[in-house]
Amino acid sequence: MDLDDMKTNWKNYDTMLGKHLVLDQQALRKRNLDKSEGALLKPFAHEIANILVVLTTVIFVLLASFKHLNELRFSVPGLIGALLGSIYVYIALTKALKISKLDFKLPIIEIQKKVSRFTILILKFRKLEIALLPFFIVSILPITFWVVQNRDLYVHWGFFVLMVTFIVGFSLVGIRWVNKHLYDQKIKKIQLFLTEIRQFEESNSSL
Repeated sequence: MDLDDMKTNWKNYDTMLGKHLVLDQQALRKRNLDKSEGALLKPFAHEIANILVVLTTVIFVLLASFKHLNELRFSVPGLIGALLGSIYVYIALTKALKISKLDFKLPIIEIQKKVSRFTILILKFRKLEIALLPFFIVSILPITFWVVQNRDLYVHWGFFVLMVTFIVGFSLVGIRWVNKHLYDQKIKKIQLFLTEIRQFEESNSSL
């Protein structure tokens, strides 16, 4: 085999190797981006469900408050609760829209920036959700029990405190579970997937 043949063979091998690297890179990118996109399906579904549940509660409390508008001890807290519930709906709607607008066709660095900004937003909303929760529950319970059971919680203070403690405690546990399993873990996985793609692309570009 002369020198020209060796050069030709080497060139062909180099070309073939380059094609394989490109194919491997594309396969890794597609696989990890699909996984990243799939990881957000559950958080998105949760936010949609959250919107429906809280919005239904807000509408019920609002209608009940207007119906008993003259009974201020029920209607005023109910209207305040409806306002706080609207904030929860806004938070859930904002998170759902942010998830739906994450474009995984962008360059990896851009996706990482968007995921980081989304993570910061989630942390801010988390603090607000936890801070508002006791006030939301306390506000909507009197009108709810008055309409549904004809029970005046202002007379049954022990039961009122028990219900608030139970619902707030249960809700806080639920918020913690959702944030841990549907956000923290999912976002961590996405960041790992994106980092793997970026490192693979950088290692190939340096060859």
